[in-house]
Amino acid sequence: MKYNILIAGVGQLGSRYLQGLFKTEFEVEIWAYDISKESLDRAKVRFNEIGTSLNKVHYISSLEVINENIDIAIITSTADVRVEIVNEILSQIVVKYWILEKVLTQSHADLLKLNKLLINSHGVWVNTPMYLWPLYIGIREHYNTSSAPIIAKFIGFKGLACNAIHYIDFATRWNNSKIINFDISKLENKWIKSKRHNFYEINGQLSFKFSDNSELILIGNENSTDFKIELQIDQEIWYINESEGIANSSHNRIVKAPILFQSQLTSNLIKDIIETAKCNLPTLTQSTKQHSILLTALLEHWNKNMSKITSNLPIT
Repeated sequence: MKYNILIAGVGQLGSRYLQGLFKTEFEVEIWAYDISKESLDRAKVRFNEIGTSLNKVHYISSLEVINENIDIAIITSTADVRVEIVNEILSQIVVKYWILEKVLTQSHADLLKLNKLLINSHGVWVNTPMYLWPLYIGIREHYNTSSAPIIAKFIGFKGLACNAIHYIDFATRWNNSKIINFDISKLENKWIKSKRHNFYEINGQLSFKFSDNSELILIGNENSTDFKIELQIDQEIWYINESEGIANSSHNRIVKAPILFQSQLTSNLIKDIIETAKCNLPTLTQSTKQHSILLTALLEHWNKNMSKITSNLPIT
């Protein structure tokens, strides 16, 4: 049986999804969609770098050429146009399952629109994949029978606004708890222009507290060269080095396992969805709740510190 997969947006990340589909065990027909010829050409090069694939790839700049239903649509666009692209696809094509990149949207209004658009879909997931990474799976397995809270610190990473949702999802789904409070008082006052045109970033510390007494501390620093991760669970502290794929605990336990790139994750992710209609990404409903808190926190900070009051936060 053949499966049709659409990748909407084949830039930097979308092309990695495309590479990952090279390895799928299913027969797939891939529709690589982007309005940028440069992105399409680059995606073609990256796909061909891997070798010769039996899967057929259409590199398209218009959705009108798609004449079949889509089994899985992967939306990798920036947050400002995500709702627009999903709406465009739905107006022309029948889609069964969806994988959406983060950040989902820039506003609460668009979060609502996105959920309304996708309410009748068979399944929608958001790609915050820490529970797909073997290193964190290995740590979590030590606590499968425990509901102990987690105190998670991610210190010195680049891109707090665009990456915070990864860690919020990780802490939220540890015990399936709710965020009850956030602290923006230690964020730097000034938002800075990001590498992407018309988008902004913020540095400093953003913290969250959860209903199970878990805590999440995020410290972003664009100039940092040292990314530190500490997870405290049941009086045990894990010190994690993602680049080396190793976690050492204060109780002398060690987990050695990799952090996987998107090109390494995609094949198994597609397999899970096709075979079980499930995967270990958060659902759109779960992620919407997380995004809503994040947007509330960052919009409050933006509107206190920037000259232009807005309900659309310019992050991606």
